[in-house]
Amino acid sequence: MYSKLGPLAVIRKQGTLEKRLKAQGNSVTWHETGRSSVIAVPPKSPLKKFEDIKGQEVYFQKGSASHYFILRALQSIGLTIKDIKIRSMPTIEARGAFLEGKIPVWMTGDPHYAIAEKMG
Repeated sequence: MYSKLGPLAVIRKQGTLEKRLKAQGNSVTWHETGRSSVIAVPPKSPLKKFEDIKGQEVYFQKGSASHYFILRALQSIGLTIKDIKIRSMPTIEARGAFLEGKIPVWMTGDPHYAIAEKMG
């Protein structure tokens, strides 16, 4: 799995991996990850609809695609960034904290969300 915006996208575009594996008699099949951005809450969260995000702590990495996504999502329901409590955290750290139940709302994208799904 890869993301169009990640480092594997560069490798795919250059064809480096295909060339190396072809020499060994192997091939590569690329599969783009299913979701580009998600708003994740723990399974037992009291937050059931997006409007419930108002006043909540929302974790994402500032300056990331998730940052842009939350701005647009909030705008779509008439809220602004001032309506949530921004908590900036590197994505990998946030993934671990989310899996431990320490984060109420996590803005992320694949492959991080897919990894979190597989980890439970």
